[in-house]
Amino acid sequence: MLVQGELTIIGQDGKEKVVHEGEAVVEMVNTIHHGENRGTKPVILYMFYLSQKDMPLAVQHPEIPLE
Repeated sequence: MLVQGELTIIGQDGKEKVVHEGEAVVEMVNTIHHGENRGTKPVILYMFYLSQKDMPLAVQHPEIPLE
C-alpha cells in the first residue's frame, strides 16, 4: 500500500505505471523492473510478502548495475 508520495514502476519493456497515495501496489514477479520516485514527497510503502521458504524477494540482474 502506498501511503505517501507517488511511485513510477518501469518494466523491462519500458511500460510505466504510476501508483498514487492510497493505492495498492502489486509487485511484479519474474520480470525485470524498478521503481522511481518522481514526485515531490518521499515515498512510504507498507509492504507484505508471501513467498516460499528460502526464496529471495529480489535478485540483482547481472547485466544491470546498481545505481
